[in-house]
Amino acid sequence: MRNKKYSCPNGCSLPPRKKVLREFHDGTYGFDYYDFSFCPSCGSLMPYSLDKLKVFFEVYNIHPALEDALNLIYKSEFEAAAREAFVTLENILKKKSGLDSHGFDLATRALSFEIDKKTGEIKKAPLIAINDLKSESDRNEQDGIRYMLMGFFQGPRNLYQHNHTFPLSVLPTDS
Repeated sequence: MRNKKYSCPNGCSLPPRKKVLREFHDGTYGFDYYDFSFCPSCGSLMPYSLDKLKVFFEVYNIHPALEDALNLIYKSEFEAAAREAFVTLENILKKKSGLDSHGFDLATRALSFEIDKKTGEIKKAPLIAINDLKSESDRNEQDGIRYMLMGFFQGPRNLYQHNHTFPLSVLPTDS
């Protein structure tokens, strides 16, 4: 019988734990158990993986606006968690910028700025400024975050908003 932290929280039947040869962090080799991070039958996080995830998110101090998405992760509802995070981010950008656009266009318009190349003076300030844009490094940071968000909305957000992206190998079958 498996220890509860190595058992599926939904009670799925798992193969017996087996010792396997592994390389440890210090470069040595030895025998250790191979344990699943996710249940191979239903896709739920295993309890010890869930504990590690909770510690990870505590260390990184996730913004309170993402609490619902985080709780969905803890419940192993990954597609819903991703969708919730996208919607939350988009709503925050809309609120802070005052724009009524979506996704890629929203990120582009909310974070873009124009600068006079000769004087270094800001000709058009961004609707959402990450910093004061005084140095080239500050302007690069603003552009970098803008480009990341544009890509975020162009790629992953569109995938999760319009498709089921959860791997089919971990979805339960009807049999």
